[in-house]
Amino acid sequence: MSALALALADAGFVLLALAMERHARQLGLRPAPRVRPLLRIAGGVLLAGAGAACIVGWGVSIGLVAWCGVLTLAALLLALALALPARRRIAIALLVLLPLIGGLSRLA
Repeated sequence: MSALALALADAGFVLLALAMERHARQLGLRPAPRVRPLLRIAGGVLLAGAGAACIVGWGVSIGLVAWCGVLTLAALLLALALALPARRRIAIALLVLLPLIGGLSRLA
């Protein structure tokens, strides 16, 4: 569950970054202004999904603490990825998708 929670949190932060003009330019995308509120909502839903995955995996007391750690790690990964040159950002994004695929395969 921790890999799934990390992948959901990372995807949520990426969507929140895409909702901001500056970070969207850094990621090489320019979403339409009418799409930005939807990106914010989807990002929040994914962050909440990461919290739910932590709570399901570890219970409420440890899950909430683990969720804070997962959010911190995902935000750090995105901040480091935004600081990298464009070619490396794509490689980092692909590496982040691997835990999501692994987490989803465990659910099936």
